Amino acid sequence: LSLQGVVKRHGIHREEDPESMEFLKRRSWEMKVLKKMLQASRNGGLNDDPLAEREKGI
Repeated sequence: LSLQGVVKRHGIHREEDPESMEFLKRRSWEMKVLKKMLQASRNGGLNDDPLAEREKGI
């Protein structure tokens, strides 16, 4: 998967240096959300909306 493909999918509009802190923060944030969503689906539903969390700046 190319970086551009990822950029398009996630709506990030500027080129990112994969080693940059922002990129790493976003990756860890995405991993947290994915884990949450996995747990939620096991528990039978999403309790909270990950996008809403991003809006709050978590």
